[in-house]
Amino acid sequence: DWWLEDARAALSLRILAPSLPFMAVSACLRGFFMARRKVGPNSRAQIFEQVVRIGVVALLIDSAVPQGIGTACAAVVVGNTVSEAASWVYMEWCYRRELRDVPRNAKRPVQGLGRQLWDIIAPIAANQYMTSVLRTVENVMVPGCLALYTLSRETALSQYGALKGMAMPVIFFPFSFLATLSTLLLPEITEAHVQNRRAALEHLVNRVMLITLVLSFLAGGLFTQFAKEIGLVLYQSEEIGFYLSILGPLMPFMYMESMVDGILTLIPSAKVGHIGLYRDPETLAAVSANVSANLLGLGNAATPLGIRAARRMARGTDGTADDELCRLVVLNTASLQLLPTTVAGVRAACGCRTPFDILPAVWLSSAISVTAGLLAARLLQRVWRD
Repeated sequence: DWWLEDARAALSLRILAPSLPFMAVSACLRGFFMARRKVGPNSRAQIFEQVVRIGVVALLIDSAVPQGIGTACAAVVVGNTVSEAASWVYMEWCYRRELRDVPRNAKRPVQGLGRQLWDIIAPIAANQYMTSVLRTVENVMVPGCLALYTLSRETALSQYGALKGMAMPVIFFPFSFLATLSTLLLPEITEAHVQNRRAALEHLVNRVMLITLVLSFLAGGLFTQFAKEIGLVLYQSEEIGFYLSILGPLMPFMYMESMVDGILTLIPSAKVGHIGLYRDPETLAAVSANVSANLLGLGNAATPLGIRAARRMARGTDGTADDELCRLVVLNTASLQLLPTTVAGVRAACGCRTPFDILPAVWLSSAISVTAGLLAARLLQRVWRD
């Protein structure tokens, strides 16, 4: 009643609580198989989990719906809890079988392992807890704010549920390929980082980021162009199509953020961006402000911010721009724009009633120019190493 402001969720929370231990142990077992470079058990466990979840929900939903929305949600949560338990049983069985192939000398305890694990787990766990808290706050506050606008909590929950439960899974469906790719590369990336093989590490990270960038732009363009059709085909709803049209242009940022977050979790000291590893807070602030101004189409503000960032990045050099500084210049010249506010303002001043109808053309042209510029910079970086 106090936090979610809906007493109907109490039954679902009670049913969901027993699934938490199964989730935690299953996550540890998945990490074990990832370290062993064996994806078969994880893939089969996930398929088995989904089959059990769908089967349980299909079995209970018809009798639960007439009893109210609270009971219907509880039936769905029962499917989640049962499927998590079933997945854990299967993962535990695979783990026991896998232990037979592990050499006996590999099972001996390692001195200082607990301290090393704590150093890794503490910041990751703190980040996960904070993320969970913020997401919970989001899930509570957004429907409340929508209710103030729609004057109906039912309508607000329906709209938010359509966005989070229907549109967002479709948006992230192409990312499943990238998630699989990153999962397969995790052991290699971690090994290269531990062994301090910087060339191999940068090659793997850059390859993953390039694939993510290309796929996200292609998927974002398709979802933006055919949002209405996708919404009608999947959900028979133009509302979902509207959400997809809004989220489609943001897909490159969402995909890149998810991929970078996953890589930084493993190698927090790695160099994984186009800007490079500059620890100076003022330099990072100048670069961030410059990129943000470019995304918002604020050319007059982006230019002085870019000059300031370039000057700070050039400190300590012999007068020759390094690769990161060259890429910053390319990003400023090509200028990927999310909202071309300056051009839209000029169009509005000239009497245009729809000043932002140029968005698709701006997104496409700026994405092509940035991609071409970065690829050219990458190629020339290899040609002229000195």
